[in-house]
Amino acid sequence: MIHQVLDEMFSVYQHAELINMVVMPNHLHCLISIMSDDIIGLPQMMRYLKSRTTVEYIHGVRNNGWPRFDGHLWQSRYYDHIVRNQHSYDKINEYIYLNPERWNKDKLNMECDADADDINMLIKNCGSGQIQEYVPTVD
Repeated sequence: MIHQVLDEMFSVYQHAELINMVVMPNHLHCLISIMSDDIIGLPQMMRYLKSRTTVEYIHGVRNNGWPRFDGHLWQSRYYDHIVRNQHSYDKINEYIYLNPERWNKDKLNMECDADADDINMLIKNCGSGQIQEYVPTVD
């Protein structure tokens, strides 16, 4: 379902391209290239993704017996990072690609190993800044 919504989103926002993504049990990682300075940016894209997947999930609950959820399907915030160099790009892309097989080392896994990965440190060690936390505005 998330893949379908992402396909829809990138047909709407044609100035952006999905480079890599992985859906995990309680989060997802996407590497997105935004190719212009249009008015529509990442906050609007995330709002679209969260809204459309929530609507589709509610349809799945009603029509397909999917498990219900209380409150919100998505957390209100998300993390983004501007990739500033090739080394950072390569590390983030590799992190996304390997995330499923390293699930036991992911800090977003509530049952992770003690020596879990920290994506913030991975990015800081690339010398490319830090992850920013954003709360998209509500229309």
